[in-house]
Amino acid sequence: MRRFSSVVLLSVMLLNTCPVWAEDMDDWLSYDRPATYESIVTSVSPVMRDGIALDCQMAVPAMDGHPAPGQFPGIITNVIPYTILIQTSKRVLEYWAGHGYQALTCNVRGTGKSEGFYLYNNQPEEWCDSYDLVEWLAEQPGSNGRIGQEGTSYGGMTSYQAAIGNPPHLEAIAPQIAPRDLYLDDAYPGGVKKRPGVTDTWPLVVFMTTYGQVPANRVWDAWLDHPTHDAFWDGIAIEPKLDNVDVPVFVVSGWEDYLFTCGALRNYETLVQHGRYDTTWLLAGPWPHINMFETDVCTLPGACVPEELRLPQGILLGWFDHWLQDRSDAPLPPSHVVTYEGPREVGDGWQMFDQWPPDDAVSVNLALRRDGSLGTEPGRAGTRSFYQHPLSGILWAINHETFTSPPLDQDIVLAGDIELSLTACYTKSDANIHAELYELLNGQTRLINDGWLKISHRDSHVTPTPVVPGQVITSLIEIRPVHQRIPAGAQLQLKISGGGGFEMIPVKEFVRTDIVTGTGGSTLRLTVRGGYL
Repeated sequence: MRRFSSVVLLSVMLLNTCPVWAEDMDDWLSYDRPATYESIVTSVSPVMRDGIALDCQMAVPAMDGHPAPGQFPGIITNVIPYTILIQTSKRVLEYWAGHGYQALTCNVRGTGKSEGFYLYNNQPEEWCDSYDLVEWLAEQPGSNGRIGQEGTSYGGMTSYQAAIGNPPHLEAIAPQIAPRDLYLDDAYPGGVKKRPGVTDTWPLVVFMTTYGQVPANRVWDAWLDHPTHDAFWDGIAIEPKLDNVDVPVFVVSGWEDYLFTCGALRNYETLVQHGRYDTTWLLAGPWPHINMFETDVCTLPGACVPEELRLPQGILLGWFDHWLQDRSDAPLPPSHVVTYEGPREVGDGWQMFDQWPPDDAVSVNLALRRDGSLGTEPGRAGTRSFYQHPLSGILWAINHETFTSPPLDQDIVLAGDIELSLTACYTKSDANIHAELYELLNGQTRLINDGWLKISHRDSHVTPTPVVPGQVITSLIEIRPVHQRIPAGAQLQLKISGGGGFEMIPVKEFVRTDIVTGTGGSTLRLTVRGGYL
């Protein structure tokens, strides 16, 4: 009943949104086939090239309590450090084995019962392990040598690791809500360091989910030791290595994922730029940083999407049935980009496009005006100022400037990148910038998305350039992309500040920022479907 309700809900939304493609979309959403095998789940210990054995669970198709005869493709699912999730993975493994796959899930080295040492995410040894696991599974009795890999968040990263390594038996991957670069997407957004334990919480997550096996301070210290995008971050970044990927990729992202929305979309765009359009698909839905595919149960409280927003597991089954089992009835996504236009209250729901951003989207530049408005005409030149200091947002309120558009006379759809071109001068050699875009409607304020920049990083995260106090410079602040409808009557409001020192490591001393407005001044670039004003 659960699967039925999810498919019906999404199909109804699609029928109301895209009638031309509804049939193809419905076929994709409703793909399923009954399990034809039992499963046997055992603990296994694949040995990596350096002699380290990993702690894994493996399921194989079975009949009458014994491994089924024949040869089967393999699925590697969620190679992760989270011991508690590996311990609750049996149902996922049984699902894949029941549908004719050998399935494997593992703790990365140094976590769970895996040998070795865990220092930080994506450490170099993990990249070799991702390659070795694919080849190990391909060599197991009953394997036909065709392997796929999928996973969520960290499991998405290890899926990319495998594809970047190009093991000869890997056929396709499906990384979900995975980053492009942990420096930009998590630890140092825009070069501004998150405050450990407050907004930089992942080390606490790995500490708790490994039962204290990975001390949080170990990861925090590794990140704090590398405040610029040096060789440390280069070695663990995904996006710069995507030109090595030569297998089909199903990128899954969540528009409400405040960690990796930008990263997941950049991975898709980068693969397309590398000539992989024909073998790359993007699904972006109304999800936070969480597993969006349904299984029989939610194995960890708080780690699954509410039922009405979940997708049937048959979508992943269809993906791998197509590439690993050559099933003619297994549909690929009906378009290279399937994305949810939100918010749910006013958006049109699921949409399909040939590319992202959509080919009918255009850039619209709004000037930050002297009177605090946003407009298509810049008006007279002027300045508006705010300050920040180490106690902003801790003992004192966050000082900021806002720029507000007139009410919209028609709906607009933001569909793609948002970028603030900030022309300003500063009283000290560095400053933090936090740009937040809001929708104002009927007395309610809703955050659309936000972005950060450490001003000394305006030209490079590798080699920061201090600001000359009093010198006017222009910096680009990336606000995370969206796919949202803004209804007629709403206003757009841009809020610029130095952010709160409670959430982010603040500036070391008082800094005043003078924003240049009007002619020759700062602008906000939106990617918009349809007209504006």
